[in-house]
Amino acid sequence: MAEYTVHVKTGTKKRAGTNGNVYITLFDINGGDSGETQLDLWFHNDFKTGQTGSYSVKSDCQDLEHVNQIILRRDVTKSLNDWYVETVVVERCKDKDKSIFPINRWVSANQQLKLQEFDSVLPQFDKNQEQRRHELETKQEKYWLKVHQEGFPPLIAELPSEERFTIRDYQFDLTKMALKIGFPAKLAMFTTSKFESLEDFRNVYKRNFKRPYGLDRWQKDDAFGSQRLTGCNPTSISLCQEIPQNFPVTPVMVEPFLEGQTLQACLKNKKIYIVDLKILEGIKCSEDRRLCVPLGLFYVNKKLKLVPIAIQLFQQPSDMNPIFLPSDPEYTWLVAKMWFNNADASYHEAGVHLGLTHFLMEFVAVVTNRQLSPSHPLFRLLAPHFFEVIAINNFALKKLINPGGIFDRTMSLGTDGVNGVVGHAWANWNLTREGTLPNDLKNRGVDDVNALPNYHYRDDALLVYGAIEKYVKAVVSGTYDSPEKITGDYELHKWVYELKTPPVGPGLKGLPETIATVEDISSIVTPLIFQASVQHAAVNFNQYEEYGFPPNYPGFMDGNPPRDKWALSEKDVVRDLATKEQTYDIMALTTILSTMDTNPLGEFEEQYAYDHVTLRALESFRKDLAEIDRVILAKQGARGDVYPHLNPAKIPNAISI
Repeated sequence: MAEYTVHVKTGTKKRAGTNGNVYITLFDINGGDSGETQLDLWFHNDFKTGQTGSYSVKSDCQDLEHVNQIILRRDVTKSLNDWYVETVVVERCKDKDKSIFPINRWVSANQQLKLQEFDSVLPQFDKNQEQRRHELETKQEKYWLKVHQEGFPPLIAELPSEERFTIRDYQFDLTKMALKIGFPAKLAMFTTSKFESLEDFRNVYKRNFKRPYGLDRWQKDDAFGSQRLTGCNPTSISLCQEIPQNFPVTPVMVEPFLEGQTLQACLKNKKIYIVDLKILEGIKCSEDRRLCVPLGLFYVNKKLKLVPIAIQLFQQPSDMNPIFLPSDPEYTWLVAKMWFNNADASYHEAGVHLGLTHFLMEFVAVVTNRQLSPSHPLFRLLAPHFFEVIAINNFALKKLINPGGIFDRTMSLGTDGVNGVVGHAWANWNLTREGTLPNDLKNRGVDDVNALPNYHYRDDALLVYGAIEKYVKAVVSGTYDSPEKITGDYELHKWVYELKTPPVGPGLKGLPETIATVEDISSIVTPLIFQASVQHAAVNFNQYEEYGFPPNYPGFMDGNPPRDKWALSEKDVVRDLATKEQTYDIMALTTILSTMDTNPLGEFEEQYAYDHVTLRALESFRKDLAEIDRVILAKQGARGDVYPHLNPAKIPNAISI
């Protein structure tokens, strides 16, 4: 008898294990088979969550040649006990000839899977067409799209059991975390619900929390400028070469801050930059709270620092909407910056963060599950970057951004404003324009490293974007080594079509008109992986550092923004800020959101692809990321602004927090 060892790895998803009976049949390259064998070890609990079991399989016939197909079957036992299988590895005992079958599927009772080695095959070449068709139809029944709020991209209608959190989800018990962190807030409520001074805010960090870096620099103009380049929202700043008509800044106003240069010369020499948050126009906040729709003008000074030189808090100039300047009374200028940051924080959280990373990638994940077979090479390339995104979004919609939830309590927008901002962001975002990093930087006029120094987001993100692009092109070109393979891939074309025109709601803008080349496919896959990994890291993991000290980057402001330039006091600053309870809620939430406890980019929680093309590309990708990590670490010592968020070792594969 020929003997083989079969290694079966059960996944780490919640309730992944089974007590059902499992059988396997091996097939070789000549069509010979081993006969069916039950995988069972005496007195052993097989197929437990996260466990790898090794089983002996004997073939009654002569030695099989290299095994290149298997049938994995479950019988009707334990019919309610689905089983998640990661991999099956077949090893011939006499010479260690090895075959790997990435399963990455839930297997139900009375289900049979016949799979080719590596299980990475274009649909037109799959030997198991009926199984593939049935599998996709079953997924389409589970992965329904729904528009939960007007303007939202389509998201999952109901969370499929396949998308539940893994066994890691203990970390999302916000109730326990809130109780632990919020206890000091409850004690503080016995005295007063508001802080009385800025020093009261600072005192919070003496016992219970680490000091966010914003605490020590928040009043400085160069720190305010740096937030446009290395803060939570580093993608709104653009080169300004002509002052907009609705922002009537004059040379007289700003030339005192241009170090002896004229405004015209600075505009010409790429010294002036602008942030225009017009996208917030028309947004209605919860409880009629006020939200500014500001414009800010910034100047690169001789110390190579970006500093603000003018702020207008609303779009239409008027006597009640003055242009604030650094020469205004100290607290008046400070309050203007805080209201500007409150608007920027609102756009960041609802638009840039929630809408354009979380919701974008959930939409892509659902469409991918609906239109690409688990055996499709592109599914296997993309799947590690969908890790838990549907689960975390489902959790957020129910527990964080629900009416009365923590977002309602700690952000000026509230849930009412979130809906509007997500809609505006989704309607204006284009995969080729904003979603493709080199295009976005060029279109905003911020790609010149000499004109705009210290833009660490740009410099670090470009390095990683290039590595992702190289990796994707290697896999795609190896998969589609002839134009006919692209033409004949009907799943690919259905996938792109549904990304553009989903059955409900607005689709994704900026996809190629036709899919005919490797470049067409790479131009979609590269920016999607970038959004799921690099972009999310950039807009998520510095939230505690920025939001954790509310005066630095206030997500919540109460009252009304200033309508004149009268001198204000410290009490006016404190009056508009969050209460003690809100502050502790903000600190608790951003502490959790800023915590990374998943694997770094390229080191997948679950590996889906084992074919030779992808493994070679992945090995090269990991080497590139390690080199980029060394390059960025070497730069950090010379940087004036702390920016560790895009070191590849700190970038997760997917949006799981």
